[in-house]
Amino acid sequence: MIAPQKRRGSEPHPDTVRALVEAKRKLAGRALADIPDAELTWWLNDYLIPDGKGGERKLMRAELADLLGVTRQALHVRSKRSGLEVEQRRPDYSAYIPWQVEVAHTNAWWMQLLRLMAQADEAAAGRAQAKRVVNTVHAEAFRKKLHDSGCVVAYDPKRADPFYLVKRRPGVDTWWVAVPEAAMSEEQRHEWEKQRQE
Repeated sequence: MIAPQKRRGSEPHPDTVRALVEAKRKLAGRALADIPDAELTWWLNDYLIPDGKGGERKLMRAELADLLGVTRQALHVRSKRSGLEVEQRRPDYSAYIPWQVEVAHTNAWWMQLLRLMAQADEAAAGRAQAKRVVNTVHAEAFRKKLHDSGCVVAYDPKRADPFYLVKRRPGVDTWWVAVPEAAMSEEQRHEWEKQRQE
């Protein structure tokens, strides 16, 4: 039996299972090395199966590997050697989060919320970086809290609690984080100097 990728504790939808059984029938007896690049590209990018929610989704790489009787690594190596797969890079949110965050703090609750807020802003701007829809309920609640309090998130790795809230500096803190002096633009630096003198 083919094992559709699923979340823990959930059963695959019967339509999804039927589609995978049909795909297995189409690929029966074929070796990964014998599949032409154009066809492999079709399987990787264009073959759609029911998602169990009334829509369709692409075949996951792990599912295709299972259908072909190979490991995911073998499928990845073949795809990469054939030029079918471009190395995916992690999203870069440095335009939003200008700090050099220490490794110990990268998965902190604060950072997760800021990354979700950045993903939502990227998606709203229609940028290619935001390819998936994110669950932004917590991020939007946090954004509202920051807006209502007039604060932004600051980061100091030397503190016991490295993330904390500070009052927004108008013209300096243009997003939801306190911009460190080293990362300020000339305009932000000028505005900050003006505010400190007042």
